[in-house]
Amino acid sequence: DVAGEPAWMATRRPFEVIRTETPRAEGDPFNFARKMNGLWRQASSDYLVFMNDDVVATEPGWLKALMTFCMDETVGAVGPRLLYDDGTIQHLGIVGGLFGACGHAWLGRSSSQNSYQDWMLVHREWSMVTGAVLATRRDMLAHVNGFDEAFSLEFNDLDLCLRIRMAGYRIVCTPHATLTHSEKASRGDSLPPGEEVARFLSRWGAWLERDPAFHPRMRRDRFDLQPAITGSEWFW
Repeated sequence: DVAGEPAWMATRRPFEVIRTETPRAEGDPFNFARKMNGLWRQASSDYLVFMNDDVVATEPGWLKALMTFCMDETVGAVGPRLLYDDGTIQHLGIVGGLFGACGHAWLGRSSSQNSYQDWMLVHREWSMVTGAVLATRRDMLAHVNGFDEAFSLEFNDLDLCLRIRMAGYRIVCTPHATLTHSEKASRGDSLPPGEEVARFLSRWGAWLERDPAFHPRMRRDRFDLQPAITGSEWFW
């Protein structure tokens, strides 16, 4: 109970906030995956939302939108639409094979612009969503053994999504949940370790080249998703 709080108020609190610290020993390098594994294993709730400390909720309804899919037992993970501080797109799903690896769809594009088949406006299944804001279930994380701690900072979210998908569950991104993400504001710019890049591409390179959540006739050389038109198509 909160000191000095009337008994009636305690019965009306919609949730309880528990502060958990994850200290590191001196000289121990930061490992995001290990930190998240320690936290979700302590959680008592069935539904979890991972959220970076440089994310701000500026519109209502984002949690309801995430939970709408998270409660579906066929869905393993859910991501939102994330905007940069200037209102452009930071995340609306991650495409395998983009620029030879993977990348954020519509990165840097104005959220008010049109998109192919209005894909920016609708719920979509992808193979990957960002871990900056990611909703899932505790039993799902237990099923796939959480984040791979070999990916200390980058790729652990993508690897998690791909393992969830390989287990037969869907990965969904919904634009009805919108938040602002000042990407890397809390830790600055840094390149991922080369061995982690190599590990990720060695494990998932073949999958990324033939991402089943992305049509093979879509272009892989631009963030603004478009069909690959050669001029010989019957409709051209």
